Amino acid sequence: MNSTNVGILNLLYHGRFSQNDLALYLDVDSKTLVKNIAQLNLNLKYLNLNQIELVNGKYELELNSEQWLYILNGKEFMSSEDIIDYLYLKFIFKGFINLEYEKNEFQISRSSINRYFLVVKNMLGENSSSYKYENAKGLRLIHLSPQDKNLFCKKLIKLFVKTDFSISPLTTYYTLFKDSQINELSEKLYKIFTFSEVASTKFIIAFSLALKICVDTFGGFSFNNNYSKLGQYIEIKELIEKELQNYSENYKQQIFSFLLNLKNKENFFEQGIIERAKVLMNELEKQLNIKKIEKGFKELLLKKLYMSLFKYENNILKVY
Repeated sequence: MNSTNVGILNLLYHGRFSQNDLALYLDVDSKTLVKNIAQLNLNLKYLNLNQIELVNGKYELELNSEQWLYILNGKEFMSSEDIIDYLYLKFIFKGFINLEYEKNEFQISRSSINRYFLVVKNMLGENSSSYKYENAKGLRLIHLSPQDKNLFCKKLIKLFVKTDFSISPLTTYYTLFKDSQINELSEKLYKIFTFSEVASTKFIIAFSLALKICVDTFGGFSFNNNYSKLGQYIEIKELIEKELQNYSENYKQQIFSFLLNLKNKENFFEQGIIERAKVLMNELEKQLNIKKIEKGFKELLLKKLYMSLFKYENNILKVY
C-alpha cells in the first residue's frame, strides 16, 4: 500500500476531514486524493469492512476499535516504508532473517522483498554494521554499529508513537516483541515518572519502552549518572525496584539513570531536531509577539515542538 493511502487511514482514525484538509495534510491534489480513497474502498470492501464515506462535506470511516487496530497495524495495510522499518527492526532484534519467509508473510514477490531489504542493507552499510549470508538459511547480523543502535531505537520510538504504546495481538509486531513485556510496562512507567515529578510526555514514554527492547537486543545505552548525593533519589530507586521487579537489573538501572538525566535537565534528544525546535520556538515568539515565557513552560513547549518535528519528519500523521 502506498504512503498516501496509509496516511488517509491514519488521519480518518482520528476524526472527520474535508477533502481540502486531507489534501493539505497529505500534500496531494484533490484528484489524487479521490483516486486513493476509491482504491482504499476496494480494499475495505474486499475485507467486508465499512468504506470511507463523504458525509456533510467531510470524509469519515466508521470502524470499531478492533477493526481499527487491524487496519492501522496489519500487514495488508503497511506501506513500503513500514515494511522496510519492520525488516530492519526484525533483522537487528533477531540477529537473523530469512527473506523467503518474509516474502510469504507479506505475500509479495521475491523481487519486492529483495528491493525492500536492499534499503535495509544500504542503511546497515552506511552505518558500518555488517552481516553474512548463511547458505540456504538466510542473513545473520555480525556487527551492530553505534549508529544503527541509535537508528534502531529511533524506529522503535516511531513504532510506539504510531501505535499509542500498544502492541496488541492484531499488530504486525506482536509476535516479534511479545516476550519483551512491553504492554505491561506503560502504566508502570507513568507511575514512576509521576512520582519522580518528571513530565511523562509521549516521547519520554515511547523512548522508555524502546529502551526495554534495546536492552534486550544489545544491552541498551550508557547514561550520565555522575550526580552527587544519589541518596536523595533513594525513594525513586525503591519505586523502580518495586514496579519493575519482573524486569532485568540492566533495564531498571538504565531507567533510573535516564530518569536522573531528565530530573537534572540533561539533553538526550537528537541535537539536530532540538536545534530546529529552538528555531521554531523563536519564530513563534516573534509571530505571536511574546516577550517572555516562564522557564518551566518554555522547557515543556520545547519538548512538544521536538515531538511535533519528530512526528513530521517520520511521516507520523496524528492530528488532534
